[in-house]
Amino acid sequence: MYEGIKKAKSGDVITDRSKEMERWVEHYSELFTTENTVSEEAINNISALPALDELDTESTIAELEKTINSLIDVMASRNKYATFSNGIKVPLLGLGTWKSKPGEVKNAIKTAIDAGYRHFDGAFSYENEKEVGNAYHEKITDGTVKREDLFITTKLWATYHRPERVEYGLRLSLKALQLDYVDLYLIHTPMGIQYKGDDVLFPNGENGEFLADDICPTETWKAMEKLVEKGLTKSIGVSNFTIRQMEDILKIAKVPIATNQVENHPCLDQKEMTDFCKSKNILITSYSPFGSPDRPWASDKDPNLLEDPVVKEIAGGKGCTPGQLLIAYHLCQGFLCIPKSVTPSRIQQNFQLEKPRPLSLLDVRRRQIYGLPRTISR
Repeated sequence: MYEGIKKAKSGDVITDRSKEMERWVEHYSELFTTENTVSEEAINNISALPALDELDTESTIAELEKTINSLIDVMASRNKYATFSNGIKVPLLGLGTWKSKPGEVKNAIKTAIDAGYRHFDGAFSYENEKEVGNAYHEKITDGTVKREDLFITTKLWATYHRPERVEYGLRLSLKALQLDYVDLYLIHTPMGIQYKGDDVLFPNGENGEFLADDICPTETWKAMEKLVEKGLTKSIGVSNFTIRQMEDILKIAKVPIATNQVENHPCLDQKEMTDFCKSKNILITSYSPFGSPDRPWASDKDPNLLEDPVVKEIAGGKGCTPGQLLIAYHLCQGFLCIPKSVTPSRIQQNFQLEKPRPLSLLDVRRRQIYGLPRTISR
């Protein structure tokens, strides 16, 4: 464990805030919230940091600035990870596959792997897992990556909430994905739906009524825990759950909730949720981090974050795109972030964190991203 002051050596782990940085530059302090392993390359770039009273010359200050920038490079690098409460690491930035159409998603994932992405989010209900699986298989087979290099998430659909169907639901996904296990398995929604066949996501009754299933999420969770015991998934979590619903699970859980995946962005602030999850050591995964302007139920009156004047002004000042700025908004707060794209240039662009990396959360506040109107209703 790296404890500060001394020069880091290969294999040291920097956790929480850098002690030196905390003394000198409060402006950057909120960048240092996740655990990072020091590499040989980082050591070559980072010298032992001097004490504050030693900074008495312009050259020393210039060297300090260089050191700070090098440390920022390490802490906000493309390989930045967060750690679940069970000790498993997950890349903060991933690629989402919701609304990624067949014929597009395979190339998107292969492009992302080539660009350096290692975290991928999917779901049975996205109806594209077979093509997603083909992309994983090809990239593993050609030697670009190993299976253990990838962090793969999928989700239990609502028609498989009954305990006797939970494992079956996961095995359907594993077959399509051509995998023996996933890294994270989420309950996609707290509400169950009656099972009417594997190809029926939203069954209706004779009169068109919605067929909800009377099954408590706590019962589903107990079955999810058995999947961890069997090695079919390494971690389990939830998606679109309320605080109350998570509290119910926490009362009976033997395996901790790794994350709650929710829509989260400046126009849909989830502060109460994020505060609760932080208090319970549950990570937040932000889906639709750009506000999902292409969602089917979008209103013309809803703000478009990527076109918002404030976002564009800040991004221009930082020399980055609005998308990169919004990704930084999430990563600076320690959220996992899974923007979706099937456009190769945007996939690569979203992963280029070196441009917005000096952006601290204090910068974000000062430039009023938090002041954007909260007018999106869900």
